[in-house]
Amino acid sequence: LSKMVRAVDRRSLEARALDEDTGPSRIFEVGCSPDVRWKWYVARGAAARAAGRMLPVAEAAELIAAEVLSALPLDEDEHWDQEGGDEADASWSRHSEGAEDTAAPAAPATRPPRRGYGLLEPFLVGLEQADAFALDDRFRRALSLEQRLDARIGPLLALVWGRWVHRALGYPTREAYVRERLGMDPTRARALVRLERAAVMSEPFARAYRTGALSWVKAGILVPLVSCDPLGRFMEDWVAWAERVTVRRLRDDVEWALALEQTDPVAFRRSGGLPPDREIGAAPRDAGGDAGGDPLPPPLEREIGAPPRESAEETCSVRFFGPADIVQLFRAVLCTVRRVMERDTGRLPTAGQALGAMLDHALSSWGALDGKVAARHRVFDRDGWRCAVPGCTSMQNLHDHHIRFRSAQGSDALENRITLCAFHHLRGVHAARLRCRGRAPDGLTWQMGIRPGAPPLATYRSGDLQVLS
Repeated sequence: LSKMVRAVDRRSLEARALDEDTGPSRIFEVGCSPDVRWKWYVARGAAARAAGRMLPVAEAAELIAAEVLSALPLDEDEHWDQEGGDEADASWSRHSEGAEDTAAPAAPATRPPRRGYGLLEPFLVGLEQADAFALDDRFRRALSLEQRLDARIGPLLALVWGRWVHRALGYPTREAYVRERLGMDPTRARALVRLERAAVMSEPFARAYRTGALSWVKAGILVPLVSCDPLGRFMEDWVAWAERVTVRRLRDDVEWALALEQTDPVAFRRSGGLPPDREIGAAPRDAGGDAGGDPLPPPLEREIGAPPRESAEETCSVRFFGPADIVQLFRAVLCTVRRVMERDTGRLPTAGQALGAMLDHALSSWGALDGKVAARHRVFDRDGWRCAVPGCTSMQNLHDHHIRFRSAQGSDALENRITLCAFHHLRGVHAARLRCRGRAPDGLTWQMGIRPGAPPLATYRSGDLQVLS
């Protein structure tokens, strides 16, 4: 992969030297200005909309690098290395394809014999006769039990994690020790250690996590804020907010708060990055939207395509962790962009300025700042090209739903229309399992899990804010 990138510009020596000296790295980090840091925040959302689904940071970086790489001019004097392509062609044969097609079908799955399941036994009694609401209750109780056990395992795991116990027992790595001796997934083990270390730093966080008031998914999202708020001035408010909103909303708010902490530490120390609408349940802020008195992100319409400002201090950083090949690709493309900019301007820009140029191109190519929106896409654009049902992250198969049905004289006004994915539209609203009432986008009430003779399973207001009974 790095050969293909270097074929675009053979002078990307920084990326090659790094690989030869230290080996492939899984961490990318570069210093940048506050403007570029906000562009990175906006570009990640634009990458998700371009891909049609929510993306991890590394996948968003790969998409940005691919978009930039497609626009870089090829050097006609260079010759592409065909070795990889020849090997790929040689690895395919019609015989091997036929062998896969004629493979013996897998034996039908058989249910294992019933045996004692210890603590899980009460959850399995009458399982075949349980309806969806009974299953939901059992799942919730099972997850609560699992989290309480994880909260007891975390401190013990953190103890052996930091004392190199695996070496004393003959295991080369912690991952091998966890997998082979403890029978745990290494990724989950690292997450438990990370949560335990955060719990040691923050008492409100530890109390909410260990009592089960905060799911381990929400707790994992809040971990970066624990280190950003060492005095714990806002952690209790963040925990209370996390208990009331969906994972989707919490992730959006935390990402915005982390960007604010880097770009404007004074504003972060004043508000903790907390959303200003946490008492009224308004719709979440858009990327680059208002922060309730906090400074706005820079006017990106003015910044896109503008030459890098030499006076901008690089007080922030862009950092992500991902597969080594993605990190290598992104770093090599960044080095190539620096050389192209040097050829055009006569001076070598910093890595942060080159990153800003990459983000400018990606945002411009994806039309992230294009004010012209087709009439048929106005509802989707207003709702961020994402299903508006609380907690849903679908960005594909979107439907324009009329809150008051047209058969009931509902109008085509924007306030009567909302974005839904196909599943929630057809099998939720029109199957009477989900109810949406009010005015879009900020005055909606969502009732989920509708059942006759009983209240809904959950009720939310706009902004993914749960209505507590």
